[in-house]
This record gives sequence, C-alpha cells and structure tokens, in this order.
Amino acid sequence: MQYHYEENGHRKGPVEKEDIQKLIDNNILNRDSKLWCQDFSDWKSIHETDFDISKLPPPPLTGSSINNTFIWILAFAPIIGSVLEYAFAYATSSSDFQAEINVENGNYWTITLLVNILICWLDEKQLNKSGHDTSKFKGWLWLVPVYLYIRCTKTKVNLAPFIIWIVLFLLTLY
Repeated sequence: MQYHYEENGHRKGPVEKEDIQKLIDNNILNRDSKLWCQDFSDWKSIHETDFDISKLPPPPLTGSSINNTFIWILAFAPIIGSVLEYAFAYATSSSDFQAEINVENGNYWTITLLVNILICWLDEKQLNKSGHDTSKFKGWLWLVPVYLYIRCTKTKVNLAPFIIWIVLFLLTLY
C-alpha cells in the first residue's frame, strides 16, 4: 500500500509503509503529521493510524496544563507599559508638566513595545518547556496580538488574553 504524507504544508508521496515508518523513526514526521492512503476517507494524523509512534516524544501540553503566567501578564502589558512610560517620564523630566508632554507626544512608546516583546519572548521559552515547537511563533513576537491569537489557538487556551490585550491597548490610546 502506498501513502501520501504532509510535510511543511506540502503533499509528498506516494511512498511505501516502510518509508513512512523510517520518517517517523527519524523524527521527520511526528504524531500530528498527516497521512493519506486509499483505505482512508480523509487525511489522518499518524497517531490515529497503526504506525509505531513509541519512539516519538509525547504530545505538547495544552490548556491549563501549560504554565500560562506569562500569557496573562502579556494580556495586561499595554497597561504595564503605560505605567512604566509615565514612571520613566517623571523620573527623567525636569517637571511634571514636561513628563506629561513627553508621554502625550509618545516619546516613550518603545518602553511598552519592549515590555510586550520581552513577555512574549519569556512566554515562548515557557512553551518550549511544555513541548511546543515555537519556531513558527518567533516572527510574531513583534506583532503581539497576532502572537497572542496564534498562541491561544495552538495551545487550546481560550482567547481571553488576546481579547483583554486588544481592549487594554485600545484604552491606552485615549
């Protein structure tokens, strides 16, 4: 019997059953990689088939099993960043009036950006520890709402941190 498999979003094959097992044994395919053969009505994850996946690492943790501390801190990062902007402005300005002007003119917006990126980075490290392949997340550290959305959906955490971040970000614009 010949199989087709998915690799990086591309359909590969046909290959023999032994070739699929070699790809699994060499960690090229994982438990969630998709397979199809004529006996299947649709694509199946390898763990849903009779292939030996005993050598593969366990699936990543999801939901409340993951340490979600950083994702909740990130949800409030727009407020945290704003507070830090004001603190920095008052600490470095010659007067309270000048501090207010500096913040209102957006002179310290990079503080909030850096806070968001730092928390995303810490969260991404935490996800690695729980077994997630975060190589696809790294580029999104700069676009925090996209990172939050992808992170919540991939780890099966509800979208509350994403929604809270959006709302607080919008509130800090006023």
